[in-house]
Amino acid sequence: MNMYKPTLSLTLCLIPLLSISLSASPVKATTITFEAPGKVSALSAVGTTTQVDFNSLNPGQQGYNYTYNDVSGINVRANYDIVNVYGYPGGSTTAGADNTKFISQFSSGAPDSTNVATTTLSFTNTADNSSVGINYFGMFWSSLDVGNQLQFYNGNTLLNTLNITNIPALLGNNTSFIGGPYNQYSAFFNFYADNNLSFTRIVFTETLVNNGFESDNHTFRIPDALVRTGTPVTNGLTGVPEPSLMVPMVSLMACFFALSVYKKRVLG
Repeated sequence: MNMYKPTLSLTLCLIPLLSISLSASPVKATTITFEAPGKVSALSAVGTTTQVDFNSLNPGQQGYNYTYNDVSGINVRANYDIVNVYGYPGGSTTAGADNTKFISQFSSGAPDSTNVATTTLSFTNTADNSSVGINYFGMFWSSLDVGNQLQFYNGNTLLNTLNITNIPALLGNNTSFIGGPYNQYSAFFNFYADNNLSFTRIVFTETLVNNGFESDNHTFRIPDALVRTGTPVTNGLTGVPEPSLMVPMVSLMACFFALSVYKKRVLG
């Protein structure tokens, strides 16, 4: 019979095993739904919110700040570091586009003076410029493509990276969402913060060369929506866990390797 005592390092190595059920699974940060075909806004559905439609802006690139009095009573500034404004969405009235101005992140494969592949939206309190977290974000997402990427942050913590993997599946394989000159999918999406989290920063990125991330009617609300509307997204979209949640998994793999070596050396 082999009798042995675990070393301190092996004892510490077992800590991830004790915490794996709590820390290895990603925290559910966002519930995502989509509205019915033809709907371009969820203003009345989710309660008092504020909508940015970009119609007051001139076409082209520019920074943009939009100030509004949130239902919470806080005077909020929505800060877009840069937007590229176009004349009308790529969809049609069949897909739900309202044929007004919209913004697009376009990837040309290289930085240039006419295209911008990433836009960052952040929220601040106008009273003291402190960061503000919102619990609801909505947008009309037109001409969907698999290069559209959306990231939600709370401070410097990345909550979700959302990538489209299957556009028809994303919208329940409902062809009523198809429209526009290129027969592309468009819909209004709702993003609800979960587990007492909030969104202080949202990043829109187009990762596919010669394609665009087109959106309109950005909608904000600090308190949680009065009613969570829409059909839940269950397919066609992937989210990446927070980097901090991946650490226990790496530690656990190292733990198993150390235990294996220890067993060979001590137990034979």
